[in-house]
Amino acid sequence: MRLELKDISNSEFELMHESVLRLLSEFGVLFEEEEAQALLIRAGNKLDDNGRIHLSEKFVESMLALVPKDGFMMYGRDESKTLNVAVDKIAFRPSTGTPFILDYETKNRRETTMDDARIMVTLVDALDGFDMVNSVVSPANAPGSAANLRRFINAHRYSQKPSDITVMTAREVEAIAKIAAAIRGDKDQLRQKPLTTIDVAMITPLRCTCEQTQALMECAKWGIPVEVLTSPAVGITGPVTLAGSAVVAMAEVIAALSLAYLIKPGLGIISTARISPINMRTAAYNYGTPELGMGSVVTAALSNRYNIPGNLYGFGTIAKLSGTQAMMEKMSSGLIIALAKPHMITGGGVLDNAMITSPEQLVIDNESIRFIKRIRKQITIDKDSLGMDAFIRNMSGEQVMLTEEHTVKYLRNGEVLDAGLGQWGSLKDWEEEGCPDLFERAHKKVEQILDSHSVEQFDNALEKEIDRIVDQSQL
Repeated sequence: MRLELKDISNSEFELMHESVLRLLSEFGVLFEEEEAQALLIRAGNKLDDNGRIHLSEKFVESMLALVPKDGFMMYGRDESKTLNVAVDKIAFRPSTGTPFILDYETKNRRETTMDDARIMVTLVDALDGFDMVNSVVSPANAPGSAANLRRFINAHRYSQKPSDITVMTAREVEAIAKIAAAIRGDKDQLRQKPLTTIDVAMITPLRCTCEQTQALMECAKWGIPVEVLTSPAVGITGPVTLAGSAVVAMAEVIAALSLAYLIKPGLGIISTARISPINMRTAAYNYGTPELGMGSVVTAALSNRYNIPGNLYGFGTIAKLSGTQAMMEKMSSGLIIALAKPHMITGGGVLDNAMITSPEQLVIDNESIRFIKRIRKQITIDKDSLGMDAFIRNMSGEQVMLTEEHTVKYLRNGEVLDAGLGQWGSLKDWEEEGCPDLFERAHKKVEQILDSHSVEQFDNALEKEIDRIVDQSQL
């Protein structure tokens, strides 16, 4: 058995699916790019006077039939770290692109730097809870107009894990694809073993700018998996109900998927839907509410029925500092999402509605991930796991199960979570350590990782090729 939330029923899914089809056909989708419109029209869809494409039910169903049932694979730089991107294959990644960092010494926020990017990527690579890496921060001192390319390069310079990267234009996609192909070996190897996914954003309701549409199409031409970002704000750009906003988000994901599949059928697609809770008194985002996790649960349930892996936002918090509020808000949303059988949960390391990151918070969130992965682990119920033979034999003799082979076997298999950052020792031990709190323990681990962890650097030939690609990108 395994602890998990109940799936949506067939009748609930049919009602939501009908609503998705209705949005795509009646309301339509605005792709602000002529080539995209032409592709969709040639596929039998209609363009109205306002530039919206109305996708026929038959067309949408034919595109959904091309979704890979078992997902797809991602591979890190040296292929030692792999990621099965599929429904119910749970994974975690940090949040990305935060402009500020919490300074350990002053406890104040400051703008992030390129060195912060190195630190955060190194930590993500070292922490076993995180399965995917990204730039984590948006450094204020990133050099030149190709700053986004530098963030992508650093994600792979300091990590062996597969990555994702958010882009603004098709030119950025092309440059990232060329760099990824250089790292992998060539374009064909990159297609066979994707190194990265690229995030492309829809604007609610059902609109994609010319630049983002071109970026989506460029990804499909290169065969690079796409994360479709969508973020209905409940009660503002989406219905106030979580289910209603989830339908809007899924319609946007499927619209982007349909266009991509006209270029590259079966391309890896991830539903990166964010049902964004709103403070109804101020109309500001609030990532500390329970609706953050609840909206992701509904989105995961719907996305799973389409076999589209979901990257959902958990570990969100509005807290400005690490502490009780942050832990309460992060764990409540992270755990409930994990029980909904998603693919990916995002948000590690962030504070203050994803405006701030912190090395210590990243380590603390990694600890929460250890707990969540243990909770999600299959509870085996068979003759061997029950251990009745060992129990009866032992209780007739030593009467302590610690010496039994059965105990050792299951402990080695992770049956009992081992101590991490938490203080699991005695009061005396804690006092002798100086009574450190969780944040102080996390800082100590940050220092240990940075002192001991590194990955093999790019060779000179690859560095020169990357520099050539960046220089020629004219970004």
